Amino acid sequence: MERMKKKEKEIRLRTFFVRFLLKLVAAVLLAFLLWLFQITVSVGTGLILPADTAEKEALAYLHTIGAHTDIVSSGIPSACSYAIYDTSGALLETDMSDSLRENADLLALSGQDSLSANMLGRTYVKRQTDTRIVVLTYDFRSAFANPTLRRLFPSAELLEVFLLLFLLLAAFVLVITRQAKYLSRELFHLQEAADEIRNQNLDFTIRPTAIREFNQVAASLDALKSELSASLKEQWHMQQQRRRQFSALAHDIKTPLTIVCGNAELLSETALDETQQSCNRFILENAAQIQDYLSRIIELAKTDDPAAFSAECRFQAQLHTASFFDDLLGNTKSLGQKKELHVLFSTETLPAVLPLPEHPLRRILNNLLDNAVRYSPCKGTVTLDAAIRDYRDAPEKESTLFLTVSDEGPGFCEDALLYGTEAFYRESADRNDKSHFGLGLSITRKLIELMGGTLSLKSVPGKGSDFTIVLPLRESEVQTLHATPAIEEEDETETGGVEGREIFCLLVDDDPLQLALTEEFLKRNHVEVTSCSNPFAVVDILRNSSFDAIITDIQMPGMDGYGLLNVIRSSGVPGTDTVPVIALSASVENENTHYLEVGFTGFLNKPFTAKQLIALLNNLLQADIQAEVSPEFNFDSLTAFAGEDKEASASIIRTFAEETNKSVSLLQQALEKTDRAQAAKISHKLIPLFTMLGASDLVAQLRILEKNDEALTDEGWKRLLFEVIRQAGVVVGQAVERYL
Repeated sequence: MERMKKKEKEIRLRTFFVRFLLKLVAAVLLAFLLWLFQITVSVGTGLILPADTAEKEALAYLHTIGAHTDIVSSGIPSACSYAIYDTSGALLETDMSDSLRENADLLALSGQDSLSANMLGRTYVKRQTDTRIVVLTYDFRSAFANPTLRRLFPSAELLEVFLLLFLLLAAFVLVITRQAKYLSRELFHLQEAADEIRNQNLDFTIRPTAIREFNQVAASLDALKSELSASLKEQWHMQQQRRRQFSALAHDIKTPLTIVCGNAELLSETALDETQQSCNRFILENAAQIQDYLSRIIELAKTDDPAAFSAECRFQAQLHTASFFDDLLGNTKSLGQKKELHVLFSTETLPAVLPLPEHPLRRILNNLLDNAVRYSPCKGTVTLDAAIRDYRDAPEKESTLFLTVSDEGPGFCEDALLYGTEAFYRESADRNDKSHFGLGLSITRKLIELMGGTLSLKSVPGKGSDFTIVLPLRESEVQTLHATPAIEEEDETETGGVEGREIFCLLVDDDPLQLALTEEFLKRNHVEVTSCSNPFAVVDILRNSSFDAIITDIQMPGMDGYGLLNVIRSSGVPGTDTVPVIALSASVENENTHYLEVGFTGFLNKPFTAKQLIALLNNLLQADIQAEVSPEFNFDSLTAFAGEDKEASASIIRTFAEETNKSVSLLQQALEKTDRAQAAKISHKLIPLFTMLGASDLVAQLRILEKNDEALTDEGWKRLLFEVIRQAGVVVGQAVERYL
């Protein structure tokens, strides 16, 4: 990060204000000079008459009047006001106002020839002939020579005063505006730096100013920026270290927990007396409680990492509301079955698809519904209301999803309403049971915040609680990742071992206890097992024996599971390029999708049960066995427009086959050249078509290729692309066989 550079020329703030005052004085002087120049020009050109012009014109006119002159108004100077009387003092004609005529009347009847009326220079003069008397009045002030202007602006002097004030005001405004703009421009650098620091965007250089005091402030901000950057880096490193430590600790806990649970599970299948069964049941129940608590802590740690959350969401498809809420309703009813709870969902107004990641939302609602079921009384009611409506705080053209989970439980006290979503908060004894760790609502709140939403609590003690989620709905850019899912929840039904045929598995783990336990799990379910504690010996074993699946631990000394996967795929031993490889790990750092992306066929997180392992193995091997069986695809979506016209349907299918074969050829070329970009482009093109046909597995694989994640190894990418080409050929073949 660069330090702030100083400007070569800078001034003190005091100097700036001195310059400002000098500029202001100069501007005032300039305005005054402009005003004087304007007056000089106006008088010189005759636009404005001198102040004594009216007096000169009046006296000149009176001198022209003789004793026998017939006085009329037409000859009177326009700069003067007049009043004409007869010799008796009766008014004959005037253009004076009533206020001016009072003095004129007095002068006409007096023996005087002139009268000064006020301090402003108003003068009255009189001349009498044999038949008439004329009184003229004028004042000493400048006036416009043009009668029209003089009528509009009787006082040219007042107008000049206003003009002077205007020029002075303009000078002030101009100077102050320019200096204020200059200060704002210099202060903007400081404001810009402060905003960047506030937003924790510290990779920038503070631009210098032209004022020394501002640069001193900028230097302080630069020092603050550097210290904050160092602090954030240290904090990030400490956080990463804590995450690594936590991951290692969780791994160290989960591994022996797997062994404890596994052996207790195996023990439960042996002949035990009542006391032994009770003790073993106690072990399993408390181990499950530890596992649940550990899972919640791991989940809480993951919510503190927005990047990890974002990575998780990238692989999730848009939410299909019908199946999602049906599953959720079924699970909630099962949870509330013992209490005979009424579970009511109101989701009828929702669209078929919502642009939301499924897994985080499922975790959110499962936490809230589990909480509602836990604290609802027997035969109580748990409701979920979902609707899309406008929200005053939502950006323009953005819909908002409202989800409200309600129960009839004991409710929350005032403190719980304030702190109920904080980690490890427990309200009181009525909520202080062994299975309540004070983490559920905290995890829920953080997940909602990561999705850009809010969580609010409303409760009436003794009557129930409402949890309202507000989620903005945007166009989703997440991709669907098809993969064999890890078995996260234990199936209560009997697995019954691996079905269909005799299965041979290679088991790799450096931990002898875990190796023995997993081997026993497999053997009890009719799986032939070859165990290996040394990953370096795996290739030799593969040269001498063939296996239906390979199960390996991830964390092993010398060679981890990732390295072993690469060794297996690149060994050149027949069958090793396609044999399913299942990863086992107690790590909390990575999700199921991570292992599938790097090339593993399946994944189980420790601790796992025998039923989960066998279910996953069954899933993989059944899929492999049935791979040659052509599924039924929805070709009717292609031929719908043709109706009953078989020739038209055949033409559509023929075009489909030709175009698809062209795309498959391009995919084959991409495979030969390892051209990931070309494969991603073609995959993007094929997704809508195969989605319409209902080829879900193929679409899921195409989405992986479309995303072209760097985490997918070249070998994994080639295997995936080969399978896509094969499946696309199956679809085309079925279409041709049916219609052509």
